[in-house]
Amino acid sequence: MKLSGLIFAAGLGTRLRPITLTTPKPLVKVNEKPILEYQIDWFVSLGISEIFINTHYLSAQFLYLTEKYKDQCKIILINEPEILGHGGTLVEVFKHTDNQILTCNGDTIIKISNEDIQKLIELQNAIVLYKKDSDVLGFDEENNLIRLRDMKISNSKETYSADFAGIAVFTKDYIEFSEHPVGFLGLFGNKDIIEINGKSGKLIKGLIPSEISRYEITVQEDIHKVEELLKQNE
Repeated sequence: MKLSGLIFAAGLGTRLRPITLTTPKPLVKVNEKPILEYQIDWFVSLGISEIFINTHYLSAQFLYLTEKYKDQCKIILINEPEILGHGGTLVEVFKHTDNQILTCNGDTIIKISNEDIQKLIELQNAIVLYKKDSDVLGFDEENNLIRLRDMKISNSKETYSADFAGIAVFTKDYIEFSEHPVGFLGLFGNKDIIEINGKSGKLIKGLIPSEISRYEITVQEDIHKVEELLKQNE
C-alpha cells in the first residue's frame, strides 16, 4: 500500500502568543527552522512523496512550501475556512488519495526509528504511544485501543495504559468505516472516529516504539528548551 503524509497545521496557537499573532504556530522557528519543516524533512526521509498540510490561521504563509519542496515531494495545502478537527481533516484528505496516511502534529518534533514506523504501517490503522501507564488511553493484550479516558469502547480486558504521542497511520477504509456527524470531527473524543468505529467493532491498534524523542512546543518558554535539546541530540 502506498503511503502519503499529513501534517495537522490549522491550529491557532493561542498559548504561544504574542509570537503567533503574526506567525502560525507550525511556522515558528526552532533553531532557525520552522517546526513544520522538521516534519516535512522527516516524511521525505521515509520516502513519502505526497504530503498534505491542512491550514486555517494565516494560511497564506504556508504557500512557500510547495515551491521550496517541489524537487523533493508534492506538498498539497488544504485550507479549512472553518477548522474541521483531526477527524474531519482526514475525511477531507481521503477525498484526494487512496493511499494509507501517516499523520503528525504541526507543533511537535518527534523522532522514532524507521523500524518502528514500518511496524506502525504494517498495523494499517494504529497510533504511536508514549508515557506508558499515564491512564489516558487503555489497551488490551492485543494492543487494541479499548478506552478513551473514562469512556470504554470495547469489553476487552484492559492490560495497560498510555498516551498518544502524536503520530498515527490510517487507511481510507478505516476512516470511511462508519458514518460520522457533519461538522467538526475529532479522533479521540465522544462521538469521534475512534469511538464510533470501536463501538462498531473496528478497533485501532497502539504501538509502543523501541525509543522515542518528542519535543512539543506549547508555550514560548518551550522554544529555547527544545532548541537546546535538539542540539544535544544531534
